[in-house]
Amino acid sequence: MNTSTHPHNRTRNRDLARIHALARDLELPDEAYRAVLYCLTGKRSAGLLDAAERRKVVAFMTSELIAKRRAAYAHEVVRLRLGAALISDEMVGRSLEALEVLGVA
Repeated sequence: MNTSTHPHNRTRNRDLARIHALARDLELPDEAYRAVLYCLTGKRSAGLLDAAERRKVVAFMTSELIAKRRAAYAHEVVRLRLGAALISDEMVGRSLEALEVLGVA
C-alpha cells in the first residue's frame, strides 16, 4: 500500500490540516501557535505530535474558537440592543460585563 494513502497517514494529514486551519481562524501568530503547542504537548511542531496530542490540540483550539465566536456574537448583541451602530469599544466592554453579570452573554 502506498504510504501516502495509508489510513494512518490520511488521519494524520487531516488532523494536521485541521490544526493549521484552527490556528488560522484564531489568527494566531506563529510564535503564539507554537507556544500553544508547547504548553499542551511539550512540542513546538504539529508534525511531531502523536494522535492523542493532535486530538488534544484540536479540542483546545476548537474550544477557543467557539469562545472567540461567542464573544463576537455577544459584542454584536450589545450593539443591537443599544440600537447604535457606532458606539465606543469602552461602552461595549462595560455593556458586555453587565450582560455577563445578568447571565445573558
